[in-house]
Order: sequence, then structure tokens, then C-alpha cells
Amino acid sequence: MRTLLTTTLTTPPATALLVSLAVSLGGSFVSNPVSAQTVSDDAAILENRELLQQGIAAQANGDPNAAEAAYRAAIKLNSTDAVGYYNLGNALADQNKVAAAIAAYQTAIQLDPNNANAYYNLGYWLNTQADPEGAIAAYREAARLSPYDADTYYNLGILLSNQAQFDEAEVVLRRALILAPDNASGRHYLSVVLANKSQFKNSRSPF
Repeated sequence: MRTLLTTTLTTPPATALLVSLAVSLGGSFVSNPVSAQTVSDDAAILENRELLQQGIAAQANGDPNAAEAAYRAAIKLNSTDAVGYYNLGNALADQNKVAAAIAAYQTAIQLDPNNANAYYNLGYWLNTQADPEGAIAAYREAARLSPYDADTYYNLGILLSNQAQFDEAEVVLRRALILAPDNASGRHYLSVVLANKSQFKNSRSPF
């Protein structure tokens, strides 16, 4: 499973402005107080990020249950937090809550369609749920978004081979081996694909 995404704990610009702003106008000062809503929003942003960090630390320490709780609390503060949903998916997967993990990855993708890692993990877990076509679609997106990731091409190639989509499997596995030439398993599966292609071609020959 892919590395947890993180966010840097930086103070949002408005958070430093918890007191009234004063603007000099010809020697006089006009007070422009920061609204209570702005202060509340900034506090929620900071708390969201702190909870994400707590979740990451808990997961790194082998406590996915605590990580799940932290990520859910972070998401409650920010329902459009793609990172929170992605990390939640990882914590759920670590507890073998596969259906919930898949739903979390799907939400992360809806919020951030360019998250290649979310597509990768989604593909992995869809395959465990006997949904190879869904897994293939997810890995294709992961490969499109991260075209230099050998693991994505390797997994996609195996799934395509299992579905007897040998032409695409060959292309994908060759790409995986270009990116990771020392992948012995990749070479093995490519040889299997080539053998299957040859057998399929011979079986269709009238001679």
C-alpha cells in the first residue's frame, strides 16, 4: 500500500490576525476586526491538519484504529479533505475493513481526481473483491497519472493477463520492465503472456 499523504503544518495567513487590523488614514486609525467566522474557520483548518498528523503518527506506530478515529475527526472538520479520505482508506484497509476502505478511496478520488496513489490502492482492493475490471480501470488511471511507476504497470499487466487481454498486457509489462529491469516476476509474467499469445494465435490458425 502506498505511503500516507501528509500536509505541512503551516499557519494560514488569516490565523496570525486574531487581533484587529489597523489601517493608517491621514494620521488616524480605522479598526477592521477579523470576523468571528474567520477565526473559527482558521482554527478548524489547524485542528484538521493536527488531526491528520496524529492519524499518520498512529498508523506509523501500528495503531490503525486510532488512526481511523483521527482521520474521521479531521474529515468531520473538513468534508472536502481528499488527503483525509485517502489516509482513512489506508487505516481501514489495515483493519481489513475493505468495503469501507474502497469507499474512502473513491471519495478521495472524487475530491482529487489526480491522486494516483488513491487509484493504485483502489485497484488493489477492488481486485481482492473479485472486481478485476474495476481494478483494471483504477490501475489504468493510476498509470496515466503516474507514468513512471513500475509497480502500477506490473499489477495492471498481471490483471490484464488474467483477463486474457494479452496484447495490452504485453505492452504494459514491457513498460514495467523498462522502468524496473530487475523485476524477475515481471519478466516471468511477460513470458507467460507471450506464450499465451502464441498459443492463442496457433489455436485460431486453420493450418
